[in-house]
Amino acid sequence: MNTFSIRSVASLALLFGAILFAGCQESVVGPDSLDGANGSDALLTIESAPAAASLGGDVILEANLSSTQADPLASGTARWEMRADGRLKFSTEVEDVSIDGNGRVIVTRAGSGVVLRGTINIAGGLGDFNIDTDNGQSVPVMQSGDRVTVRNAERQLILRGRL
Repeated sequence: MNTFSIRSVASLALLFGAILFAGCQESVVGPDSLDGANGSDALLTIESAPAAASLGGDVILEANLSSTQADPLASGTARWEMRADGRLKFSTEVEDVSIDGNGRVIVTRAGSGVVLRGTINIAGGLGDFNIDTDNGQSVPVMQSGDRVTVRNAERQLILRGRL
């Protein structure tokens, strides 16, 4: 009887994990370049974006950032949190970036333009950008589908994804 119960719990945990992460895979369709007309990012179409996870009143939006041809080995993640107590946090982490220096993290929303613009210091291929209302910083409210891009010190688009 105990063996059956443990197997049932393990199966349910695997099923829950599969359901929780369903739809979290991003697939980018479109050019991997900049729009030469105005220097802005080319329009990207995402087939599916991760849904917001809500845990005990907290809302979390996460994205795996995909590399571009400008820096194909680069990788990263972005995460926005709204806690039940009203605290807001946003972070972007990058690694394996080929050009060190001050890069840019930009979050945009279709129809609204720039939601957030910040500087990320990349050293040794690694960089973190963190803001938190508990530190007295202003953190904008973000939405599922907001686009996160990271540019290196030479202003090349190196990573992109959607919350």
